[in-house]
Amino acid sequence: MNRFDYLGAVPNVRIGNLQGRCIRVRSSYSFVPFAGLELDPTEHLAQLAASGEYAGVLVGVDGEKHFIKALSPEMADWLGSLREPCRIDEVEGFTGSEGLRGLVGLVLDGVLEIESEDGFCSESAAYHVLIADDAEVAGSTCAGDDISLRAIRHASRFDTTEANFLAARLYLYGRRPVTRRWLNRWPDAEAVIQELGLGHRAELKGKASASFSPDRWNPEWPWLSWRSRERTAIEEGRSQVYKLYLAPDAIDFIDAFHIVSNRLSDSAALSFKIGPDAYGLQRPDKFIVYFADLREMARFGLELAGALRGLRAQAVPFTAAIGDQGLIWWGIDSANSQAPAALGFVDSWRFWVANRIALALSVANRQERPVVEPLRFALTRLALFGVDTRHWCMAADV
Repeated sequence: MNRFDYLGAVPNVRIGNLQGRCIRVRSSYSFVPFAGLELDPTEHLAQLAASGEYAGVLVGVDGEKHFIKALSPEMADWLGSLREPCRIDEVEGFTGSEGLRGLVGLVLDGVLEIESEDGFCSESAAYHVLIADDAEVAGSTCAGDDISLRAIRHASRFDTTEANFLAARLYLYGRRPVTRRWLNRWPDAEAVIQELGLGHRAELKGKASASFSPDRWNPEWPWLSWRSRERTAIEEGRSQVYKLYLAPDAIDFIDAFHIVSNRLSDSAALSFKIGPDAYGLQRPDKFIVYFADLREMARFGLELAGALRGLRAQAVPFTAAIGDQGLIWWGIDSANSQAPAALGFVDSWRFWVANRIALALSVANRQERPVVEPLRFALTRLALFGVDTRHWCMAADV
């Protein structure tokens, strides 16, 4: 199978008839302006405050310290207007199917609560009030040996509401053990550079050397990286960058590197990076190539599908597959993303997905008597964000 599925479709999640029901902000949350917080200038919250795009954070009160969300001034004002119950069809600013998905998502997140026959409810307790049909999501939970579903099942076994912990379990899923054998082979970047046969300061050999130059090595940056001598990193105003994950097993990494680097000069790649030592090369996303154009990334990915055939693979969770060998995957990064999340602040597609799954699992785990399986709850929440959870990419129509 030599194809590229880049036009995703959200699994059908049919929202119930909410006409006439009231919603309101949960009383257990309070908006705190940045001016009311003591912020360390080096922390991400301080960076958000300095950006001017956010007014403050929504924090738990009455002992509910499990949730924090940065709010724009408009969002803060909007939530303030919902301190008193309001009919859902009269809520301002959330119109159409996209607006309704947003409202439902905020109820599932626990920011809002919705009127039910038994009073107001939120989070997974409101699931069956909000969701009329999730058959496609439920069906995807039985989708065989999908690496991403395995990662979520793994994280859902932990009975905790600590989103940071769950996000780490999700993001790190699929890493191989770093044994003494691998530590002896690749103890540091110099050992990797030497085995790859690269020149001084990791200069590439052959055609690739004319097209890509090595970045200055920074011990605090966990990658060895190269960038195009001809193309700028990200065009000004571009909102996203496409990344190709090349995922050979560590035992085949050296062969894969030479196969790929010999072809990079004929691609439209902006830059690429690899893990710098045994720890970096035992992670599934050990080799990443960046593109400014989706179709150029797809073309190169399909070309590599044939070139890398026969190498052993290490699948990358929460990315979309190219081909059927488990060697090539892709995702989209926001070029300037600073959205707050469980692991800190999102700067990659996999971080973004892992954080949102973690937050959903932490919400599901807060219920003493779960009304919906945590895996199902998390996948439904992702679908409301616009994620195609069968191919692990954003849907084309969102």
